[in-house]
Amino acid sequence: MGGLAAIAHGGTRPLHDIDLYMPFDHPRWPGFLAAIRPHVTWGPEKVVEGPWDLSYLKLLHGRQKIEIGAAERTRILDHATGTWVRQVIAFDRSVIRCVLGCEVAVMPAAQLIAYKRLLGRDVDLEDIRALGAA
Repeated sequence: MGGLAAIAHGGTRPLHDIDLYMPFDHPRWPGFLAAIRPHVTWGPEKVVEGPWDLSYLKLLHGRQKIEIGAAERTRILDHATGTWVRQVIAFDRSVIRCVLGCEVAVMPAAQLIAYKRLLGRDVDLEDIRALGAA
């Protein structure tokens, strides 16, 4: 999701950080968390912050900031209506794209655009325009 997914679909804005969703309730999550623990700078913790209501963590790998949000029970605030919208993360609908020399699974463009329309921040509107969906 976020800027990385936008770049994967043709966006051009500079990447600030990498935002990911992962299933925190997956049986392999504890082992993954243990493996990345040396890089974790905050969390995981449940927060309601700005337009997000989710559990997430922050990590730093080299100089790259990465945020990983729980795919379960995540909601975002619809900027137009002021209502919370449950995010359904359908990993089985992900598409594979080459981004910065790596093949990654990202949300489909239509889902990304809908997500960014709900958020409605300037950066999201910039991504929507870059993806030709303004």
